[in-house]
Amino acid sequence: MNPLLQRFLTPSLLLGLLASSPVLAESYTDIEVSNNATIAGAAFFGSIQVDPMGNSLSHGMALNVSQTTEEVWSSYIIPSHYVDNWVTVEDWGWIDVGGYWSPQYSWQVVGQDYFPPVYDEFSNIIEPERWEDRYDNVYIGDTWFAGNLMWEIIGTHQENQQMWVSEVTQTYSELRYNAPVIHQRATRSDSNWVWEVPDGNGGTREVLRLWDGGLALADADGMSMTLSPTALYYTRNGTVAGASSSNTTAQVGAEVTTYITTSNGGGLWAQSKTELRPELVRLTRTEATGGTTTIGQTQIAAKSASFGGVVTVQGNLKVQGVLRVAQHGDLSMGEFTNGPTPE
Repeated sequence: MNPLLQRFLTPSLLLGLLASSPVLAESYTDIEVSNNATIAGAAFFGSIQVDPMGNSLSHGMALNVSQTTEEVWSSYIIPSHYVDNWVTVEDWGWIDVGGYWSPQYSWQVVGQDYFPPVYDEFSNIIEPERWEDRYDNVYIGDTWFAGNLMWEIIGTHQENQQMWVSEVTQTYSELRYNAPVIHQRATRSDSNWVWEVPDGNGGTREVLRLWDGGLALADADGMSMTLSPTALYYTRNGTVAGASSSNTTAQVGAEVTTYITTSNGGGLWAQSKTELRPELVRLTRTEATGGTTTIGQTQIAAKSASFGGVVTVQGNLKVQGVLRVAQHGDLSMGEFTNGPTPE
């Protein structure tokens, strides 16, 4: 571009000139657009290495919008109605068929012819001179000779006869534009989409990440969420009061939902695990201290239940089946203050 011309062009005008000239391919830095900028095609961003070894350079991301169309058929009903129908009607009458006009003539004098005298050899008049009338047929007019009378069409005229039109269903097609689709295309298959906000300390922190394995959310308090094609995961730190370190994770899947809380403090490592399934609820408590690990598990299913620890019933306990005690077990009771003593 001419440097003198470039001095008088604003950056926004330069961008408009570039968009209107498809054959122009130049690079610019720090282009400022004070008003709207419209890009009809795709916009390409960034410059990355497509090959992990650094052998191929390309843009990092492309952005464009597409919209498809489809032919949609619809119908509407034209109700029954009368319409004007102009028809040609024939007029009939008597016509003289075979009659004709015939010319008439009269035999009349049409002129005279002169005959000179006739002389003999002695100059004597043999026949005197004379005038004789000349006759011929003279046209005096036409005479009509009538023929036969016949009943025939003598003309036509227009008449309006209303016509009944039955109900009709009409169909028509329309070209309908579908919803626009906004495309963000990454160049590499392992690309991550990251959304960041300021962290208040001059840096940034991640609030959302999207990749081919799922979607991850995080807040400033240490809560994070990950959504994968098979399950939803939650993680939160500092969930147990008084522990030096603790966290709780939750996994929500189609078949099972699992909650795990782990804490460590005062020489005691502890884990509480809850499994929720359609057929059972399982609670597992694991504690480790001084090299000794204790595991207690309680499971409540639709057909059976097992308790790995102490069972306390605040209300009435009703047993509809057999109450069994382990072999050599000792079933002791407290002191009775009311009612008969059980045997």
